[in-house]
Formats: sequence, C-alpha cells, structure tokens
Amino acid sequence: MPRELAEWVLPGWDPARFSVDEASAAVVALSKEEALQRIAEEGAVDPSPMLGQAVRRASPRAQVVLLGSVSRARREQVEPTDAERADAVRSWVTLIGMLAEGALPLTQAGYLKPDAVGAIVDALGIWMHRKSRGEMGIEPVRALHESLKTMGYARHYRGEFVLTKHGEAAVKAIAAGELEQLWPDVAAALVPAKESEFKRCARTLYALLIASAFPQEHMYEMIRELIADVGSRMPDGEARDWWDIGPFVWPSMRMFEHVERTWRSLPSGQNHTPAARVLAFDAVAELADT
Repeated sequence: MPRELAEWVLPGWDPARFSVDEASAAVVALSKEEALQRIAEEGAVDPSPMLGQAVRRASPRAQVVLLGSVSRARREQVEPTDAERADAVRSWVTLIGMLAEGALPLTQAGYLKPDAVGAIVDALGIWMHRKSRGEMGIEPVRALHESLKTMGYARHYRGEFVLTKHGEAAVKAIAAGELEQLWPDVAAALVPAKESEFKRCARTLYALLIASAFPQEHMYEMIRELIADVGSRMPDGEARDWWDIGPFVWPSMRMFEHVERTWRSLPSGQNHTPAARVLAFDAVAELADT
C-alpha cells in the first residue's frame, strides 16, 4: 500500500495483521443504521440523504471506507480564513456581478455567446488549451453557468441569462461584504438534489473523498470501487469504467477548479485547499435538510 494511503486509514490499523473474515464479521455486526449513527457522531452532523442511502446499500468494505472518510474529514478539517472563503467563491461573485450589470445573451441552444464566455475567461484568468471561446469547449465556464442556475441565482429568460430575485438579493449581500449565504449554496450545487440518483451518488462520493484528503492520484479508482460496492455495477458484475462515471462527476470537478483556481487537475501529491475540503464536507453533511 502506498505511504499516502497508509496515512489515510483509521488510527490503530496494523498492516502486518489482517483477516478478511474477521474484518467482514466485525463490520457486518455493525448494522446499517448504527453505521449512520457513527457518521453522525464522528462528523457532529447528520449525513446527507444520499450519503445515508449509500451507507445502507454499501458492502462491508465500502462501509469501512465511508466511515473512515467521514471520521478523517472531521478530524483533520482546517477552518479556512474569511479571506480564503471569499477567494473560494470569487468565480460566482464575479459572474453575479456581471449579471448585475446586464443580462448575458444566449445562443439558440442555450449556451452563453462567445463574447460573454470570453469576458468570463478574461475576468477569472481561466486557463484554456484551445482558442475557441464557445461555452461547450471551456468546461469551467460551463460548470459556472450551470451551477449558478442550480443555486437559483440566475435563469434563462427570453434568450438571455438573467438574475433571479435570489440572485438580486445576493448582489446586495455581496455589495455589503456579506458572502456567507453563497457558501452553503455553492456546497449544495456540488451535489444537486434534483439530479439522478447515480449522479448524486457519484458526486457525493467524490466530495467525501476530497473532504477526507484522499490521495488525488488514487481518487478515480476509489470512486469506481465505491460505486460498485454500493450496488452499481456493469451487467457482467464488473465495476463501471471511469469513462462511464466521469461525466457525472466532472461538473463537481470543474466547480472545485473555481474554488481552488487551478483550471486543471491538481498535480500528483498536491493537497486540496482547506476551503475546498470544508466546502466538500458541507456538501455531504449539510444537506440533511434538503
């Protein structure tokens, strides 16, 4: 096992002694509802409906990973500063500010027009690997556009992207320097309540692994295994390929690019920022009332 994974497991784990039968028996002895209670106790919060559902359906091995993830996420959480929190939501603040100055035109297909995309790219300093400024070719812009709709801050109306009343209230809050309301809304958009069960499950697991500082280079394989272990497999019983899962997770990945201002995957060995980890934890814990 790689050293970084050994550091991730729960305290007391002895790599020199392991019995599959003993481990399985110990976890099976813990009922699904007791596992949910453990999550609540470890995290000092209620698990989100999706996380609770995943635990109820999880195999014993997946239960261990989920419980360990919640425990580590809470134990090693570092509260971001006010400046770090403000920087984490800067992309949303920027787009809300642009909409406050006037509606942004949309194409017939419902995408932002190239001039608007270009303005967002320039304002945020988004790195691009192509010259095209069509929204579908610039995934961070696409994710920002969609997440603002999910948050209820803006909507499509008569060929334009316009602020809603909720968005107008956000403009006033931003002007007053009160960014607190944006934080839970961004967290909620990471795991949208109205998406399909499979998409919510994939994005919940992704957020939980980020919150627990799971090693970036092993993230995708672990998501594949967890999704299989909570009951979603290919017809032949094999775990789903990442290319089947990735499209459901990518919107959250792009949102975290805005939070951390990376625009690309984090380099191997680089940790997510405290703000990203706390936001990810809020996404899987704070949604209990959604």
